[in-house]
Amino acid sequence: MLNPASQVSGIRSSQNINKVLQELSNSFNKLASGKNINKASDDAAALTIAVNLEASLRTLQQASRNVRNVGSALSIADGAVSEIQNISGRLQELAVQSANGTYSDEQRAALQAEYSSLSSEIGRITATTEFNGVKLLDGSQLSAQVGINSGANSQIEISGIDVEAQLAQVSSQNISTQGGARAAISAVQQFSQSLNTARGSVGSKQNRLDTIDQNISSQRIGESEALSRIVDLNYAKQGSFNINKQIQANSLVALEAYGKKLNADLIRRLIS
Repeated sequence: MLNPASQVSGIRSSQNINKVLQELSNSFNKLASGKNINKASDDAAALTIAVNLEASLRTLQQASRNVRNVGSALSIADGAVSEIQNISGRLQELAVQSANGTYSDEQRAALQAEYSSLSSEIGRITATTEFNGVKLLDGSQLSAQVGINSGANSQIEISGIDVEAQLAQVSSQNISTQGGARAAISAVQQFSQSLNTARGSVGSKQNRLDTIDQNISSQRIGESEALSRIVDLNYAKQGSFNINKQIQANSLVALEAYGKKLNADLIRRLIS
């Protein structure tokens, strides 16, 4: 019969080999994936933190896209208002020209025709300026989701530019008479001033959005670094561990084989 002590030793040897081989398998998986955590058993607590960080990073990325989309909408609105300003400058020029006493009614009628045409163009620009189907010059308010939760600090309200309401005071003017032209001068000046105010407001909102986006970017960098420290594999350290386990496994297998050989020799002596 085999020595019970030898049987126990053999079982322990097999257990040790299986343990080392499992550790070696896990090590190869980490080296192949480049990640320190591939399953919950690797580090359950760290995995929970990593999952939360990954979700937060995706949400922050979307918040950044939200901010940039709103910024793009404001840029479109600013460009449209800039063009309207150029047209209003021409409207004022026409009104000042018609207000001069050297023009006939027929000439003022021609000036009025251009005035009406340009007023209509302002109306067209106002009606068609939009971002993703959202009107930008009708006074509609934009609600921007710039944070990652539902709290009030995660949203900002951006008042729209109401060119439609302001345009009525300009398009209703008639410069075909000297008196009408003088009234139009005042109306167009007020309209131009309101456009200047609107563009200043747009600029301040764009600056605020830039600041918000920079803050989100800083958050993303910080959380990305934290996530990297948790999940990214240290190849040098893991490679060294892998080599150590390979040597250990080879040694255990050799020792087990040597032990089996000794037992076989003992059995042969006993039965010979």
